[in-house]
Amino acid sequence: MTKSRTVRPRSWIRAFCLFAVAPAALGSIGLGAALGAFTEDKDTRVIAYNTYGDATARCPGDKHVNFGGFKLDTQVPFGSGGYTWPASMAPKGSDTDKWSVAAEASSANGGKVTSFAYCKGGSEPKVVRHKQIVLPSAANDEFRNVKVSCPAGKHVIGGGWAAQTSTLSTQRYLEIMGLKRTSDDTWQVSVENATGVQQGVTAIALCGKGSAPKTVTATENLPALNGSKTVTATCPTGKEAVFGGFKGDYDSLSGRNAFIFSFYLSSKREITVHGGQNSVAGNHAASKLQAIAYCR
Repeated sequence: MTKSRTVRPRSWIRAFCLFAVAPAALGSIGLGAALGAFTEDKDTRVIAYNTYGDATARCPGDKHVNFGGFKLDTQVPFGSGGYTWPASMAPKGSDTDKWSVAAEASSANGGKVTSFAYCKGGSEPKVVRHKQIVLPSAANDEFRNVKVSCPAGKHVIGGGWAAQTSTLSTQRYLEIMGLKRTSDDTWQVSVENATGVQQGVTAIALCGKGSAPKTVTATENLPALNGSKTVTATCPTGKEAVFGGFKGDYDSLSGRNAFIFSFYLSSKREITVHGGQNSVAGNHAASKLQAIAYCR
């Protein structure tokens, strides 16, 4: 006999209240301290309710962005504080000295997004993009993966994505759930498409020279009810993190939903990821959150 399964409404997973429109405001731009081989720059922007906004960090002088990160103000349970969802993270257009993060604010008071650029001198990396139309995720909440490959003779040295929905108030249903290097020259983006319609997703790789990095992962379990955790992958002594990735968890049937709220280089050896799991009625399953450091 085949057992029937009841799919929980998306609103159970992402319950929140929306009220008035909040005004947008500019954030701060500032150069950060050196992190190993990199110089960090960051930019923070405030986004008005139900609009998209972007924060753009800039590399100084003749340095180029090799990879970047982001931070959102999203909190669990949803509706208790910030509620901001990322739409893209990548070099700004064709500029390899700018790293931009776009997001949509879904809460009444607006939201906040920070972009981190990790910059170094030397040869300018090549930016390669591959856009693919992804279908809605199936009932078992499978991830949709989009890959991009570097040209011959170049390797992945960092990457991002672009997956902005065509209509406002739906960004939170097109969740970025994973970023990782799958081979020397291939970058993969994983999304959960719960919008109910097909969406365009772009995998974006920065390609350059260098030996293959060592991969280090760290995993934490998020508490089932309104839990949040920070997980850090640390490179071995004597090696530095040259870029990073992450993986979240999602299954609406069990209620697992490890969404990614931040991803950044926290020290010259560490990639740190912060995520949260929203409360779902009847949910007793902890979800997994993973940080990935690529070390050299």
